Amino acid sequence: SRCMNLQELFPRFSPSRMLSNQVLLIVGQELKQLISQSIEGCRVFILVCSGKINLSIDSRSYNMEENDFMDVLEGVPIHFKSCSDDLHAYCLFPNYKFARNSLKLFRPGPENYFLERTKFPILHLTEEEAHRIQQQMVLLKESLESLQHYYRNDLVQTYFRSFMLEEGNLMFSRANAMTAGNTLIINKKDILLMNFMKLIWENAITEHGVAFYADNLCVSTKHLTRLTKEAFKQTPHEMICKEIIHHALDMLDNHEISIQQISEELNFADMASFSKFFKKHMQVSPVAYRQLHLS
Repeated sequence: SRCMNLQELFPRFSPSRMLSNQVLLIVGQELKQLISQSIEGCRVFILVCSGKINLSIDSRSYNMEENDFMDVLEGVPIHFKSCSDDLHAYCLFPNYKFARNSLKLFRPGPENYFLERTKFPILHLTEEEAHRIQQQMVLLKESLESLQHYYRNDLVQTYFRSFMLEEGNLMFSRANAMTAGNTLIINKKDILLMNFMKLIWENAITEHGVAFYADNLCVSTKHLTRLTKEAFKQTPHEMICKEIIHHALDMLDNHEISIQQISEELNFADMASFSKFFKKHMQVSPVAYRQLHLS
């Protein structure tokens, strides 16, 4: 079945669970609404406090139980299969722009973080670690529920940042620990993939061709394609396109920016080229997408 994106999830939940199409927090039994759904294109954090969730990440099956914590990176598809009736969990979906804005000047995590999350997306936490992460989720939940709070937006952003600081601390404290019975060894291939991901985040707006990235990494496009397909089940071109789509969606949410301006910002030859690209990836034109998401 087709993967949903975050924009399609928002209408299914109460306004007290979200901040203007930027971040969504699903709590407890509300997660049952995600069963049989596949979601892609956004970061996903899940903390299970009690009960069980069965899900698949990039087609690999996982069972999450008490004190399990999951961080799935953007672009990795997640499918929710089932959950127990006694489930108490928090599921946090920040969109790309919200996460970026909240984490400006944020000190980066361990070097191998992104690849470790790709290989081992679920961590089993100690009672104390789970409690610390849960505290942040509760603060985030309470700030989202304060619909009349004058500084609601700022509070939500602050508590999301606070949550990410706790997660960062967790990752640093485990940087050299065993994960799922394996020690992650960072080799040249992993470093090259990390550098490729960083290059995409920094350059996708202006550089759409795979050759630019391969040249910067001093490898052939064929070699880069083999590595990304092996690690992420995606070609470099698909990964670049996803990043461009992220930027396009952010800009389309701002109704003051015309579609012509967006095509120029994203370095397309003209509006028609951008519209064709967008429709190929989103199944709707930029104009139709904007009309569908008018707040």
